Amino acid sequence: MTGQPVLLGVEYRSCPRQIREALCFTAGDASLFLKEAALSGYEAVLLSTCNRTELYLYREAPVTRGEALGLLCGFRSADPASIGNYTFWLTGDDAVRHLFHVAPGLTSQLFGEDQILGQVRRALALSQEAGSCGPVLSRLFQDAVAAAKRVKTETSLSSVSVSHGTVAARLVRDRFPGRNPEILLIGTGEMGRITAKNLLSMGLTRLTATNRTRDRAQALSAELPGIRTIPYPDRASALQTADAVISCTASPHYTLLAADASRREAGKPLLLIDLAVPRDIDPALGALPGAELYDIDRIGQILEGNRILREQAGLEAEQILSGEIERHLRRSALRETEPVIRQLEAYKTDLIERELSRCCASERSDALRRALSHAVDELTNTLVYEVRSQAETRRALDYFELIGAALSNKAVKGANG
Repeated sequence: MTGQPVLLGVEYRSCPRQIREALCFTAGDASLFLKEAALSGYEAVLLSTCNRTELYLYREAPVTRGEALGLLCGFRSADPASIGNYTFWLTGDDAVRHLFHVAPGLTSQLFGEDQILGQVRRALALSQEAGSCGPVLSRLFQDAVAAAKRVKTETSLSSVSVSHGTVAARLVRDRFPGRNPEILLIGTGEMGRITAKNLLSMGLTRLTATNRTRDRAQALSAELPGIRTIPYPDRASALQTADAVISCTASPHYTLLAADASRREAGKPLLLIDLAVPRDIDPALGALPGAELYDIDRIGQILEGNRILREQAGLEAEQILSGEIERHLRRSALRETEPVIRQLEAYKTDLIERELSRCCASERSDALRRALSHAVDELTNTLVYEVRSQAETRRALDYFELIGAALSNKAVKGANG
């Protein structure tokens, strides 16, 4: 039988950041690596993100974990002995199931996130450009992407927020539909960074950030170009024209007071989102005409409701993936039977010629050849069709393996007279 896809990977759940960083690939590095893998006789796709690096390989001969680890570490000049214990290794059906769960975000740190699907698509495209993606991995990735798209469109998984920063961004978007509101972000730590990324991904680009330590605000602006930064003391001035404010600092005092809004246009809509404990925003600000305040408890209520919805969506996603995985495995199983079918075709042709050779010259007509060919075709085609369609995938492969072995033994005996 033919080989099977294998997967060597590291991910956030079991591998420290410094190891993941050592095995992280830029698009340029990935392209070079994939070209080297192709020259070594592999089909290869490399998925490299901030939370995971996964190398998918395929060739006709079995691929060992040591080979895959050597290939990956050799390119990165990393020590296999120090990295190997942090890797995971999956083969065959297990590797397939893993990718089908990765693509829709079911294994992501942010469950059900949308970004990973685009990264899987780009990994496939980069492999195709590098010439390392043959028919096996190409079909695997295309089927996984198609299954993930079904999950995204047929469940509510990607539309239900799972983090405070995501909820905050969605609240701003939904409060100002069809607009690009002016947003003031106070605090550029991890929560501020997540919130900013969500805002920008939704097309909310009029974003001004500030932080007590200005270097941190500038670092966020460098990471996410387009964010404007202002000195921390200027936050009250920015409040006068802001449509929305999101504050997420570790300050023991309010970052905004009711008095800071004294120069705002009376009644102008203002969305206030306080993600801090203790609170950042003076509750009196939420009582102003046109203002609405969400504090951490109110956000938590949204998240709890979303958790229940996401659990249901996750069950629906699993049902979809189960069917899609089975469909892919059946298609792959049919591909694995092709060498045996070629053996059958060769044996059929040889059988007909041998039987014709036993006839006298006057009996070797085209009509006889066609009749023999038709009879043998009917027998072999019925056999192949019934085994393929009626047997379970694994049983079908076992049957074809036995047929292939029998044909090989027959050929050996024939060659030995």
